[in-house]
Amino acid sequence: MPDLTFTIESTDYVISKHQYIINRNGHCVLQIAPTGDTGKAYLGINFFENYYGVFDMDNKRVGFAESIYSDLSEH
Repeated sequence: MPDLTFTIESTDYVISKHQYIINRNGHCVLQIAPTGDTGKAYLGINFFENYYGVFDMDNKRVGFAESIYSDLSEH
C-alpha cells in the first residue's frame, strides 16, 4: 500500500501506510472511515499524529506543521 498524500493549499501532507493500516489478530485493518457523499474529507487521528494544527478563529484560518512527535522520517 502506498503512503497517502493530502494536498491542502498546494502543500503536501503525507500519512504513512504504517499509520493507516494496522495488523489486528493477523488481519490488515484499514483505519480510514468513509465520509459519505459529502465530497469533503475529514482529517482524523492518523493526520494529527503527524501534524500540529493551529486554528485561527478570528481570521477563519487553519495551519499545519509537522509534529515533533511525528514518525514520518522513520518509515
